[in-house]
Amino acid sequence: MKRICLLLLVVTAFLFATNSLTAGEPKVGGVLFANWKMHLNDQGQGKNFNSFDIARARLILDQQFGEKFSANLMIDVIPRSSMDEYGLQYRLRSAYIQGDKLIKYTTMRFGMQSLLWFDHIEKAWGLRYIDAVSLDKLGYLERADLGFTIIGECPGNYGTVALQIVNGGGFTHRELNRNKDFIVFVAAYPLPKNPDFGEIGIWAQYYKGWPNITNMASGDQNFHKNTKKDRMQVAGVIKYRKWVSGVVEYFQTWDKEDVTTVITKDNQEKAKGFSLMGKVNVATAETWLSKVYLFAKYEWIDKHTQLDKAKYPYESQGGDARFFLGGVGYSPVEGYELAISIVRETTKVPTPLVGPVEIREGEKNSIQINMTTKF
Repeated sequence: MKRICLLLLVVTAFLFATNSLTAGEPKVGGVLFANWKMHLNDQGQGKNFNSFDIARARLILDQQFGEKFSANLMIDVIPRSSMDEYGLQYRLRSAYIQGDKLIKYTTMRFGMQSLLWFDHIEKAWGLRYIDAVSLDKLGYLERADLGFTIIGECPGNYGTVALQIVNGGGFTHRELNRNKDFIVFVAAYPLPKNPDFGEIGIWAQYYKGWPNITNMASGDQNFHKNTKKDRMQVAGVIKYRKWVSGVVEYFQTWDKEDVTTVITKDNQEKAKGFSLMGKVNVATAETWLSKVYLFAKYEWIDKHTQLDKAKYPYESQGGDARFFLGGVGYSPVEGYELAISIVRETTKVPTPLVGPVEIREGEKNSIQINMTTKF
């Protein structure tokens, strides 16, 4: 797979370099995410602790080659993860070649690419710059991965069926086993011809995978018989034109990384949760008020797995967690959005006491300002 990926990047670079002979000019763009946050209670750094951060910047290149082929290149620029080192790091987020209608009603992609579930959820809510989708934020799935996708569209735009085959390591980690992960995505739209409610839909995804681990003792890297990394998501979308949108998402995970025992129903680790996301414009008439919107998001999470505590702070809390944010946003010009919101995180924390574990509820309240601009 690594050799194929290298070949793909070489071909992509060649196509971009020679596009003036066969196609139009490439489309170059980008997006910037920034946020400011202040703690309204003591969260370990003192009350009123605040920080400003350029969370992420992104460079995007799109190129069309004739009628059926195109390419996409996306590079993420993010702050270094080290707390005592200032600077930036670069990650290849997307680099794929796409073929449209090579087979009727289908689209094919090969290379580093987004998982379709995140594309659909983020587009439906439209406020990715404020908060990420649950499985991405909690670390259960990465936003993009290296692999192959085939998307089939139902005639009349009544739905989509897609299959993705990916490495499983994501776009931030190396592939450390021989297994490939499989994703089946299905979307149904009952009213595709209705101009007001055409985007109402139901989505479902099942992710069948294996953890990105190795058995150093035996050198065996094929653990599909006794490891598990499965994900299931369903969602419903209600949308009225561009004025009102609402999304409800439910997810469940099955994880097992113990390479010494056989999976049974008794020793599977599980996590589940749901999200409610809504957005409504203040006015429907084409005035400045139509560019003001109210939004809210509520998450409930029941966690039974332990991921990397340094990377996923939710996991370090243990127990159940609830997350709420709500606020107001404004888009004065196309491509620029600014939002202010109140954030509340509530977690049930097991205390490290001798004897029976005591469960206490911890609460974090904050105010934040988020900004995104496209260029």
